[in-house]
Amino acid sequence: MNPTVSIGLPVTYWLTTRLPSAGAKCQYVFAVVGPQLVWLAWVAGGLQVLSVFAALFAAMICVYEAGYLINDYWSQRREMQAGLAVRKAQPAPVPMIYWLSGGVSRALVVLGALWFAAQYGLQVWGAVIYLALLFAAFVAHNTVLGSRRVVTFFLLYVVRLLLPLATVLLLALPVGPGSLAGWAAFAVILSGGFAISYGMKKGFIPARVSVAQIGGVEFPILVCVVCSIPLLLAAAVTGFVFSAAHQFAIALLLPAAYLFAYWIVWSSLRYLAEVRNGLHRAKTVLSHCHTNFSHDGTIDVADYEAWLDQDAQRTVYLTDHAEDFDAKTYARLRETYQHLSPRVVPGLEYPVARQHILVQGLGEYVDVEGLKPEQALTKLSERSERLIWAHPRFSMRRLLSIQYWSEALTLLAGVDAVEFYNPKNISRRRYIFMMHATAWLSGALYGRRQLYLGVDAHHPKELPG
Repeated sequence: MNPTVSIGLPVTYWLTTRLPSAGAKCQYVFAVVGPQLVWLAWVAGGLQVLSVFAALFAAMICVYEAGYLINDYWSQRREMQAGLAVRKAQPAPVPMIYWLSGGVSRALVVLGALWFAAQYGLQVWGAVIYLALLFAAFVAHNTVLGSRRVVTFFLLYVVRLLLPLATVLLLALPVGPGSLAGWAAFAVILSGGFAISYGMKKGFIPARVSVAQIGGVEFPILVCVVCSIPLLLAAAVTGFVFSAAHQFAIALLLPAAYLFAYWIVWSSLRYLAEVRNGLHRAKTVLSHCHTNFSHDGTIDVADYEAWLDQDAQRTVYLTDHAEDFDAKTYARLRETYQHLSPRVVPGLEYPVARQHILVQGLGEYVDVEGLKPEQALTKLSERSERLIWAHPRFSMRRLLSIQYWSEALTLLAGVDAVEFYNPKNISRRRYIFMMHATAWLSGALYGRRQLYLGVDAHHPKELPG
């Protein structure tokens, strides 16, 4: 279906843009909807609960579509204006009639779902707050810029998985002081989140605060609020559970267990698939190669010519140490290997946030000294083909540092791929472990991240046969 037409019809924009293939639709049914239905049947059962769940699911998708449309037609343009790297093409303008029909039809679906659920005794005001919480999650997602947006992805996922739990609780719980107080707490949290995000947008509230106790690490205020919402939501629901019936205590743990299991299993499958792709790619493509332009490299152009002559399918991505270069030196490197293009692709290895980033296909030398990590990654991404996080390294002391975790999320959000194997570190188990852990985490948090096997070649004998 045409994306423009799908804007005017409920559910269709979600299906055509977020689940475009049959495989994606099947994955969503079996990995997301299926376990929720099984859980509902086990906890509550009966056509009544399943019907209310179906109605609320339709309303939830309409709210999701509103968030997706805001993201695609507003937030993406805002990211580009802020200088962030945006890989999706800007969508074409849409006639107003489609926006009007889409808004009205989705509002009717939400209202119809609430009316239908009310016929079965649902506490409709509770369902309204649940849908408002979901919309607030999208507001937070489209307000936060940069790598810390990953927190809002988690929030959206948690709210989605709370739908069956909310269905059961809203049907089972009586309207009393305890539940009213709990929902009032939700309203306070939501209104606080809106107030803070609005204040940040207008400049009334600073976007960052410095925390001197942990070495001056900066935290966005909105992210702190967003992080607290799932915890407060779980605490409130737990209070409902123990005040209503003991059997729901187990029911509370099941969505959390499902969320964790889904994250582990699905991310691991993605990781293994990318490992396979990375090994297959390494047969003909050499990544992370140095030349004698680097202070510690001895491979010259003749060595690469000889290696390429052995197989017509071979390609080499050069990434010399950026600290050994300036604009003139890099231009000389490109000129030296120009006759081997496109089989030899020049690039540089930049130090960013105390880690190394391979910048493949760099068109011209870029000076990133003095830039913040996210600024450096954005600038490099705009002038290159691909960014790869090379041999991720963290000591145990670093893993306990909030600053390093913040930098790691920044790098994972800004790169296209992660180096999951490097022969120079094969004898150091902790480096191998960190490379694999970082590669897995990149797939778990962001999905579509490629994995590369880096040869880290500095001398002719290190080139594979």
